[in-house]
Amino acid sequence: MLQSDFLVTGLPGAPANSPTTYAGLLPITHDLPYVTNYFFWYVPSSNATSNELVVWLNGGPGVTSMEGMFGENGPWNIEANGTLTLNEYSWHHRSHMLYVDQPVGTGYSLDTSGVNAFSSVDAGKWFYSFLDTFYQTFPDTRKSELYITGESYAGVYIPYIANELLNRQVLSDNSTLNLAGIAVGNGLLNSTIQSNGGLDMNQVLLESDFYSKFPAVKEPFTKLVTECANVTSQKEADKFPYKCDYWEAVVNMVMDSTSGKECISTTNYNITFPCEARDSFDAMQDFFDQAAVQRALHVYDTIKKINPKFNYQLGNEINISGDDSIADPAGLISGIIASGVKVLIFEGDLDLKLGWVGMAKTMAAMEWGGERGFEGVGGEWKSYGGVAGQVWFERGLKYIRVYGAGHMVPRNQPQRGLHLLSEIISDPSPAKTINRTRVTSSFVAQTRSGARRFDVGGTAIWIGMIVGFLVQL
Repeated sequence: MLQSDFLVTGLPGAPANSPTTYAGLLPITHDLPYVTNYFFWYVPSSNATSNELVVWLNGGPGVTSMEGMFGENGPWNIEANGTLTLNEYSWHHRSHMLYVDQPVGTGYSLDTSGVNAFSSVDAGKWFYSFLDTFYQTFPDTRKSELYITGESYAGVYIPYIANELLNRQVLSDNSTLNLAGIAVGNGLLNSTIQSNGGLDMNQVLLESDFYSKFPAVKEPFTKLVTECANVTSQKEADKFPYKCDYWEAVVNMVMDSTSGKECISTTNYNITFPCEARDSFDAMQDFFDQAAVQRALHVYDTIKKINPKFNYQLGNEINISGDDSIADPAGLISGIIASGVKVLIFEGDLDLKLGWVGMAKTMAAMEWGGERGFEGVGGEWKSYGGVAGQVWFERGLKYIRVYGAGHMVPRNQPQRGLHLLSEIISDPSPAKTINRTRVTSSFVAQTRSGARRFDVGGTAIWIGMIVGFLVQL
């Protein structure tokens, strides 16, 4: 396979002056009893001096990274009417960008095995295999510093991917992997702490003007949070309204209070819109379901051979019932920092799904560099001349809370999102304090007994304790 085989031409609706891009399916063979493919879309930087390859992953699990590419930080935005427009704040203006549908079963990365159960450890191994093949196909990218970035459930994936890359250290041709940093936005890092979603969500709403906009929601939602606080099983949850799904409860309570005329955004509770309105995510799904788009991306023949009735979905349900490693990926971050890898955690302050209260608690409980939590008080984070949030930076870990953004920071605040990319790239690398020949940790073993529930694309999968939020992006 040659780089030229993946050149994207004839993309429907692409405006003039669109960047040169490459897309298609690359095989994954390592650590699998069968051969499958990962879909990627590579956008070389418009910055001639760029020396970074930045991977972007959406979460879910099962949500395509095309949501990030066309709805957050890629070269195009897709409007509700399906029109493509150039994104002034695309991250490719700063670095080479690589969007990947992973793990198996996500987007165009079709599962050919018939069994798509996976663990986060598996996802890390599969990503290493993909990256190995990508570097062979695009050899010039080997010279670039590698950054793995993403949001939401990617907060689970990314530490495991980084851990696997640090374990391996080299590619199949014995060239060195150059992992420079990771960045997680509005991520799931500690399900034990972040699972207390109702109380945290209510605190965020109380400290905002949400209840002044929707006063009829305050009493029933507060009551639901109180009733569901000690629920530990699906059977118990079924007895309460909305089955103790706090996000679904808020969305529906807003609809009820406005007689079905007004809805709140799934990514930012400050954004409201007519409930029947078509949005850009609808347009995005239609776009990627077009045969002409699939042909331009070099996937049509393969996916139709695998599944003649293939219907593109932004989010696919993936079976995580076999995942014994998802509980608290934050436990891996200490070792990643100790390996000399930069770490940025960022959070939009208007997110209800994985809000800042739960993340602040996660940061306070996390140990790295021999200490627990941040010792100092956060300072002002300034972006493009104004105060745009708060920042903490200690012992190789930076945490930024971004004002005016929800679950998808680059979507709500695109200029600040681009600044976040510069933050992780420009930061100095932490001192390497361990000689890592292979990561060993009791962390995975410790989490095997800590089963949790996650919501996948709106479908609740119970494995044990309740998590009161919808992880979807």
